[in-house]
Amino acid sequence: MDSVLEELAKGFFRALAYFVLEVFFGKVCYALGWPVCKVLSFGKYPSANQSVQSEGSSKQSYWCSFAGMVVLLAVITYTLLVNT
Repeated sequence: MDSVLEELAKGFFRALAYFVLEVFFGKVCYALGWPVCKVLSFGKYPSANQSVQSEGSSKQSYWCSFAGMVVLLAVITYTLLVNT
C-alpha cells in the first residue's frame, strides 16, 4: 500500500512541476515578458525567427520568461501595497 501512495505522490509532484515550469513559466511568463523585451530592446530582442510562444529552450526564451515573471511579481506587489 505504501508503494502505491508513493507512486501517486511522485506523479502528483511531477504534474505540479510540469505545470509550474512548462505552463506557467514557459507560456504565461513568456507571453508577459515578450512585449517587455521587445520594447526595452527597441524591437531587436527576441529575434524575428522566434515565435511569440516559447517553443525552444533558447536563452532568449528564458530571458523573456524571466522578464515576464518580474513584471507579474511587480504587478502583484503593487496591487498588494495599494490595497493595504
